[in-house]
Amino acid sequence: MRIFCGSTILFWLAASVCFGQAFTANLTGRVLDPNGLVIPGASVKIQHEATGDVRLSVAAADGRYTFSQLLPGLYTMTAESAGFSSYVQRGMELRANQSVQVDVSLAIGKVGETVEVSGSVAVLDTQTANQSVSFASRDVLRLPVSLRSPFAVVHATAGVTAVQIGQASQNTQDQFRNRFAMNGGRDMSGLTLIDGVPAGGGDFGGLMVSPGIESTQEVQVIRNSYEAQFGKSGGGVVSIVSKGGSNNFHGTAFEFFRNDNLDANSWENNRNGRRRTEFRRNQFGGNFSGPISRARRLYFLAGVELLRQGTPATITSTIPTQLQRSGDFSQSFNPNGSLQQIFDPFSTRPNPAGAGFVRDALPGNRIPSSRINRVGKNIVDLYPAPTSDGDAITNTRNFFGADTTRTLDNRMDFRVDWARNEKHTFYTRVTYALQEENAPIYYGRGADTGGSFSTPRIHGTVGNTFVPTPSWVINLIIGLGRYRQPSIPSAMAIGINGTGVGLPEATVRQFAAPTMPSFTVTNYANLGQARYLNFPRETHNLQLNLTGAGERLSWEREAAVGGRPDRRVGA
Repeated sequence: MRIFCGSTILFWLAASVCFGQAFTANLTGRVLDPNGLVIPGASVKIQHEATGDVRLSVAAADGRYTFSQLLPGLYTMTAESAGFSSYVQRGMELRANQSVQVDVSLAIGKVGETVEVSGSVAVLDTQTANQSVSFASRDVLRLPVSLRSPFAVVHATAGVTAVQIGQASQNTQDQFRNRFAMNGGRDMSGLTLIDGVPAGGGDFGGLMVSPGIESTQEVQVIRNSYEAQFGKSGGGVVSIVSKGGSNNFHGTAFEFFRNDNLDANSWENNRNGRRRTEFRRNQFGGNFSGPISRARRLYFLAGVELLRQGTPATITSTIPTQLQRSGDFSQSFNPNGSLQQIFDPFSTRPNPAGAGFVRDALPGNRIPSSRINRVGKNIVDLYPAPTSDGDAITNTRNFFGADTTRTLDNRMDFRVDWARNEKHTFYTRVTYALQEENAPIYYGRGADTGGSFSTPRIHGTVGNTFVPTPSWVINLIIGLGRYRQPSIPSAMAIGINGTGVGLPEATVRQFAAPTMPSFTVTNYANLGQARYLNFPRETHNLQLNLTGAGERLSWEREAAVGGRPDRRVGA
C-alpha cells in the first residue's frame, strides 16, 4: 500500500484583482461612456442562463468590474448607471479555466431604456498564460471515432501522442482513456480533472472513470504554458466539465450498433474451415435534465450509457499430439525431417571426451510409462485434442480456436445544481461505471491463459460557492474517486486450484493466489493464468479557493491510496 499527501498554500498580492483556480471561469472589464471614459459606481449583473445564478458587482474608481470563480456556461450580463441606457448582452459563453476581459460601453439615455446586444461576444483569455483549446460536447460527438469518450478529442490536438499504444485508445476500459503523452512528457503523466477534481489513480495514473459524452459540457486541453496551479502535471492538463440541469426539460437518446452480417470471414477462419465468428456491438443510452423546483432554482441531470459488445477472437497454437501425450515421440520431427531426439535425464554424467555433460537417448524415443509423473500427466491432460494435423512434418500449429470476448459497460452520470440565492450556489456530481469483460475460452477446464474482470468505478464532486460581499468569493470543492480492479484467472473463476492437477494441499496453501499455477512448456502452448489482481485505488481531494480584490488564497489537500501488488503463482 502506498499513501501520499501534498498540501500547498499560495498567496498572491496584486494591484487590483486576482483570479481563482480549479476549473471555474473569471470575467472582468471596464464600464465606459461613449467617449471611452470610465463610469465609476456602475452596477453590473451577470446571470447563468441555465440555472439563474446571479452575481452582482459595482465598478470601482477605475471603472472596473470583476466576477470570479464562475461555473462554465452561457451568461447574460447587464450594466446600468444613472443617465445611461441599460446594457444587456446575452449568450456570453465562459469556458473552463478562462479569465477574460469584456469592456462595456453605455449609451447616454433615459431611465428604462435598454440597449440589447445580439449575437455572441468573442471572449478571449487575455489574463493568464494558458495556451488551451476547448471542445464542446457537439465537437466530440462529430469526431469520426467508434469510441464514445470525451477523451477522444485530446488526440486531435497538437502535441499529443499515444506513446505505448501507438494510436488513440479504442480500449473500453476507462484506465486506458488517458493513456497519452503531452508536449514531450511521459505517458499518462498529464493532469486529468473532472469538474476541477483530479481523476487519475494514485499509482500508475490511469483514469478512474470517464463521464459519458452526452453528460459532458466541455473538454479543455491546456498544452503549454499553464499556470502554477496545475503543478501536478508532466506536460499538460485535460479538464472536463460536466453538464448541469436548466430551467427547461431536455432529453436525448441514441443507439449505435454493428454486427457481423456484412463482415467478411477472417483469413484464419477460412484457413481452418471455420465459419465467421459472431460480432455484436450495441451502444445506447441518453440523458434527461430539467428543474426539480423552478421556484427554488434546483435542477438535475441524469445520463446513462450502456455498451454490449462481442468481439471475435482467434488463437493458433501447438499442443501435444495423442502419441506425445502417452510419451511416444517416435513420430516427432524437426522441420528438416530429423527426429526430435529425447534423452534420459537420469543418465546425465560428465562428458568423458571433454567439457560438459552427456545423456543417453531413450530407447525408441519413448518415455516409459513408469517415468511419467502423475502431476505431469494431469497437466498434459489439460490440453484439448488437436483440431488438425498442423504443419507438414512437424505437426506444429495443430490447434485453432475461435471464440468471442464479451464486454459489458454500464455508465451513469447524475448532477444536481442549486442556485440558492445571490450569495450561495451548490452543485454535486457523481459518475458511476461498472465494466465487465470475459475472455474467450479455447481450452476449458481452467487451462486458458486469459481471465475475466468486473471493475466498479465511481468519481464524485461537491462544490459550494459563497459570495459574502461583491468583492469576495469563497469556493469549497470536495472530490473523491475509487475503483477496484479484480482480474480473475479462468481456473479461479470455476473454483480450480493446484489440487486440480494433483499438487499436495500443503503446497497449494503456500500459493499467494487461490488459483491453479501457470505452466510454461517449451515449444508448446502455455497453460493457465496465475495472476490474480484485486487493486483498490482511491483519491480524495479538498480545495478551498478564496478570491477578492487585492489578494487570493488557495489551499488544496489531496490523498491517493493504491492497492495491493500483483499476486502471482507459477510453475
